[in-house]
Amino acid sequence: MRVVQILLAGFMIVVAGACGGLPSISISSAPPASTKAPASNKEKIVGAWEITKPDMWKGMTYDFSKDGKLKFSFGGQLTEGTYSVDGDSLKTTIKGLDQTAKIKSLTDKELVLEETKDGKMSTTEYKKK
Repeated sequence: MRVVQILLAGFMIVVAGACGGLPSISISSAPPASTKAPASNKEKIVGAWEITKPDMWKGMTYDFSKDGKLKFSFGGQLTEGTYSVDGDSLKTTIKGLDQTAKIKSLTDKELVLEETKDGKMSTTEYKKK
């Protein structure tokens, strides 16, 4: 009887080897990859931005809040307005004047806007304060 058990165990080992072996189990201690989506332009624009170019507007600041409100400051004057972001489009309204610009690039440190005025393309660069 003992001989039969040994032969049966040996047969099972041979069959398991011929079928590709026993399934392997992989254990990893690495955390799962982050599935968080990158921040949108609407999220990244929140905060205070200071114009760096063109030179004639240096020092002008815009402060975008999460709730769509905007504070504009230049030469000691503070004006409030609203804004909205839709993809790469930024629309601002200050004192009833609507302006729309294209967000050319937006990082956590730099904002570049393009807009067309009187048929001419202009670019404005900002740094995060």
